[in-house]
Amino acid sequence: MRSPHTKNNSRPVGCASPSPFLGFVAAAAAFGVALLGCAPPADEVPQLRVVNVGTQDIENLTIVFPSHSVEFGDVPSRSTTSYAESPGGVYGYSAFRFDLGGENRSQPVIDWVGAEPRQGTRFTYWLELMPGSPPGIRIADVTTDL
Repeated sequence: MRSPHTKNNSRPVGCASPSPFLGFVAAAAAFGVALLGCAPPADEVPQLRVVNVGTQDIENLTIVFPSHSVEFGDVPSRSTTSYAESPGGVYGYSAFRFDLGGENRSQPVIDWVGAEPRQGTRFTYWLELMPGSPPGIRIADVTTDL
């Protein structure tokens, strides 16, 4: 028996045939899902470690980038820290916060204009505490490990 809502045993009355626009919307949605699937996995967040190449310990070290900071704590002389996540990337230079003689010190960056994160996912900062006046941290090298 034919439904009263159909005409000539075809589509329900009032239903139009699928439009090309709906096909476009479906394709765009599928493309969006595919793009989200291409996002780097969480384990690809850039990571940074520190090698203290100097003869003095660096106490309470925090490396400061334009959008975030990475805390390392105490880094003994001639030691290497574990990698720490740096979600905003790693730059070729940075600002620092550290303690020396029980006093908290800041070493700012003069200008971040034009600075961009380095390419890669794992990096090492090779640092040395310079005890002069004023004391500061010298970046001996920045290497891309991966």
